[in-house]
Amino acid sequence: MNAFPARSLAGRAAASYRLSFIAPAILLLGFVSACKEELPLDSAEPIILEGPWALRETISYDANRTTCNSAGTLSIAQESRTLAGSYTRSVTCGTAGQVTGHSESGTLIGGRLEESTVRFKLGDCEYRGVSTTAALATLSGTVLCVRLVPSGTSSSGAGTWRADRLEPPKPPADTLRPSPEQP
Repeated sequence: MNAFPARSLAGRAAASYRLSFIAPAILLLGFVSACKEELPLDSAEPIILEGPWALRETISYDANRTTCNSAGTLSIAQESRTLAGSYTRSVTCGTAGQVTGHSESGTLIGGRLEESTVRFKLGDCEYRGVSTTAALATLSGTVLCVRLVPSGTSSSGAGTWRADRLEPPKPPADTLRPSPEQP
């Protein structure tokens, strides 16, 4: 005779169901903890974003069913958590079988590192993103745009962007001092 009472089929299924979530939850917590340690965006010292980046984006405007793709460069200057700089890009937009293109250049304004988020504005568009690699070589996120159209109304668009570092970051100036053994 069995010393343990038999559980009902429903009871065993419920216990199995609860256990099936434990291992994935533990793995997820471990992954999140590891990523948080690798990406120092919340650290006391801000990450170094200064330098040239290759920028790509796709923005869709629902009102007139236009999709715009752009590629160019973004040059970031950084002072602690404040970002400034400039950009140049080629833009191609398509709607109803028609494709148009133009080039743009301008100033990065309102750039800021806020906890784990990078924010800035290029032209009529606001960018928000995070580093997607532990080496801080890629930034990506969302972009929201509001543009005035010839009729005097505005057109809103949303999309995604990605920037890949073109050069390794330069170390802060205070880390470039020679060691005491060097003349």
